[in-house]
Amino acid sequence: MKTGFKRVLGFILTVVFITSLVFVLNPAPVSAIGNTYYVDSVGGNNNNTGTSEGAAWRTLDKVNSIPFQPGDCILFKRGCTWYGTLQPQGEGNSSVSITIDAYGVGAKPILDGNDQDENQLNDSETIRLENKSYWTIQNLMIKNTDPDPSTIELRSGIRLVANGNGKVIQGIKLYQLDITEIHGSYIRTHDTLSFFYNAAIHIEHKTAAPLARFDNLVIEKCNIVNVKTPGIMFIPDVLNESCPYFNNWDSWSTNVRIRENTINGTGGDGILVGMCNSPLVEYNTVAHTGTCGDDSTAYVAGIWGIMCHNPIFQYNECYATELWQGDGVAWDTDWGITGYNIYQYNYSHDNEGGFKIGPCNLRSLYSTYLTEDIIRYNISQNDGAGIDGCKLQLDRGVSIVYNNVFYCPNNRMNVMNTDNAWGGFYNNIVVANNLSVYPAGYIDYDNNCFYGHTGPSGDNNIIGNPLFVNPGTGGNGPGTVNGYTLQSLSPCINKGKVIVNNGGSDYWGNPLYYGSPDIGAYEHQGPSVVNNTDSSIEYAMNWWLDSNRGVGDYMDDVLATGTDNDWVHCIFNGTGIKYIAEKDTCFGDVDVYVDGLFQQTVSCYSPSYMARQTAYSITGLPAGIHTIRLFKKNGMYMNLDAFEVDAAVSDTVQAFYNDTSEDVSYYGGWSHQRLRGVGDYQDDVHTSVTDTEYAQFTFYGTNVKYIAEKDACFGNVDVYIDDVFRQTVSCYSPTRSCRQEVFGISGLAEGSHTIKLVKKSGQYMNIDGFEITRPVDMNDTAAGITYNGSGWFYSNNRNVGNYCDDVHATTDNEAYAEYPFYGTHISYIAEKDACFGDVDVYIDGVFQQTVSCYNPARVSQQAVFTKTGLVPDSWHTIRLVKKSGMFMNLDGFKVYN
Repeated sequence: MKTGFKRVLGFILTVVFITSLVFVLNPAPVSAIGNTYYVDSVGGNNNNTGTSEGAAWRTLDKVNSIPFQPGDCILFKRGCTWYGTLQPQGEGNSSVSITIDAYGVGAKPILDGNDQDENQLNDSETIRLENKSYWTIQNLMIKNTDPDPSTIELRSGIRLVANGNGKVIQGIKLYQLDITEIHGSYIRTHDTLSFFYNAAIHIEHKTAAPLARFDNLVIEKCNIVNVKTPGIMFIPDVLNESCPYFNNWDSWSTNVRIRENTINGTGGDGILVGMCNSPLVEYNTVAHTGTCGDDSTAYVAGIWGIMCHNPIFQYNECYATELWQGDGVAWDTDWGITGYNIYQYNYSHDNEGGFKIGPCNLRSLYSTYLTEDIIRYNISQNDGAGIDGCKLQLDRGVSIVYNNVFYCPNNRMNVMNTDNAWGGFYNNIVVANNLSVYPAGYIDYDNNCFYGHTGPSGDNNIIGNPLFVNPGTGGNGPGTVNGYTLQSLSPCINKGKVIVNNGGSDYWGNPLYYGSPDIGAYEHQGPSVVNNTDSSIEYAMNWWLDSNRGVGDYMDDVLATGTDNDWVHCIFNGTGIKYIAEKDTCFGDVDVYVDGLFQQTVSCYSPSYMARQTAYSITGLPAGIHTIRLFKKNGMYMNLDAFEVDAAVSDTVQAFYNDTSEDVSYYGGWSHQRLRGVGDYQDDVHTSVTDTEYAQFTFYGTNVKYIAEKDACFGNVDVYIDDVFRQTVSCYSPTRSCRQEVFGISGLAEGSHTIKLVKKSGQYMNIDGFEITRPVDMNDTAAGITYNGSGWFYSNNRNVGNYCDDVHATTDNEAYAEYPFYGTHISYIAEKDACFGDVDVYIDGVFQQTVSCYNPARVSQQAVFTKTGLVPDSWHTIRLVKKSGMFMNLDGFKVYN
């Protein structure tokens, strides 16, 4: 049955591929530097000059015999076919490449390797470049058909080789190529006939010394369909734990970008990238991986890496990966990965083996080089149908899995910790009929939403419906998953855990965070609705729930009381709140208190019934934690439908820590006093009556404030920062005042600090909370930064001390970078060196000053410009304009609120 399916699928993919060809009239590209050569398999002649369409060459052998020069173009005629291997000679240079392209009318020119060699182990490829720099190959159709399909041989479409002469092979681009019918090996073995040694596009590092490598290699917008081999494979020639250079990432290939390719129907893996330093694999679609193989294919994955340093896999789609003997997953972190391995903003669905496996390191030695396996803001829909559930395997090292959606309502979710991995599983939504975690290992499961099952033990997990907009409706295409955004009533809004260095945006590109973090891949951007049954709401006395009312309430329910002076209390994080209720003749007046202070009496009376009415609203509160309390004053009933909260938008991490925070430790006989109704944060404080008792708060930031009540019963407090005495402060006041800044310090080195508070005198000492300023480090690649004008380029793997080891730079005066931010304080971070000059800085369109990035010697991560005192709780814009010097660079920004 499975074999029949593959034959049908192969036919369908071939038809789709052929019917997708575009028959166009393209003007023949002509080289402005160098010569343009034409090749015509029908009307050409090898005795011609080749320099015009009427004097075209005929064969690949002729092309292979010419040493081409920088700027040359070799054009193949559309509608023609060539058999054999194209192995051109010569190299371009950093100023101009050599280009292989098409000319004329009709379908793309076809190059078919069609190797007649019956030796299975002789590599066969249609195009081969070995140790050649600065080539662009585009607009061709590549095949490598087998005259004897009964045998399995190593065949590739394009083969790029870096072969042991210590050379850096630069500037190769493969663009808009159609590749099909590569009749090579689909056998997963570790011998010489393994599918690892051939692919539609095969890039190989020969590991003989001195090691050669690639730099600035781009594979873009290629269409690979119905091949027996893997799709794109970038690997060393030694595929086991004895591979040399495994931890020597400075010698690996750099600036490798694989983007916007479509791979549909392979016999091996979809995309495998290896022996690369900071490769970027993005915006690719990989489908039906492994379906052109058979049981000997054994193990395949859609997109994965081996022996890479700091790889990033983002904005990719992977679906319908075949499960043979094992794996069959969309993503895989495999052996030899070092640094940070990041899978973010990807969409996977209907992969038979599940979502992801790895880190799969073959030696424990490798795991010491893997800093973190980061899996964030991805969406998985119905992965794992071929096995007992959607699989997420965490193997060895540190795995941080956060803000993902795993949707498999008719199956189980399996989180497999196969080798005592440690790390965290945070802010994820898991919709499944069961969840298995085995063994638990050292993974924390906090602030997740589990629906259809109870989930593992952990802190602040939600068991219930996440209230997606329209789940299960994702189709083919990353843009089809809007059903996984959250309804405004979702219990997942503002219930997540703060993650530092979180990538800066959600799956849809919305900035992080809008208020407190949300759970799932979506960060809700508008006011959030907190239903009357939410855990943040507390009721006193005689309230009851009236549900299934059918009159238009949020969630079709209200809570109500008939007793005067009954109250309801809600803690919220934001800048404003609305009290939503029914109005009718049976309802009366309600007294409203915000942060313990009386605001006004509002009426819920109406001569006729109305649902979902705004009975009270307040705006303009300082961004942070607040409380609202409602008291029934009169009328037959009082009701609560919901609260609508205006979230606090900030580019900084959590700014206020209540006295109940887990980061605050109390030593001695402290007591917790709550529901005080006097205006404290979250309506509570901790108090001590004994001198020398103390509390300590550990925080990460640059500024801290100690917040407390002041009153006649309070005395002096000694303050220590990092165990160094700073001063004695007083909490005495002849009258009570709440939320007072008793002590503040700024300018601390960015990092972890402690503040220790010791009771010295007075009847009581109290702590309401702590405010901190913690900047967000926005890398130059962050969402929201725009680079305008010409001359901008991206430089990574610099090893000179940049943040994230990269910068953006430009050579053109008047080019500029711009970034919108939410905060009161921003710093522009850049390198300084002799090649840099002046930069004009604008804030909110107003010129601030000209700053210099010149320095006689290189220094990295310098705060070249800092602006403080901006309007709080507001959006601002910084613009940096190159004024002089050879280069201007941007390493990132530090934003404070």
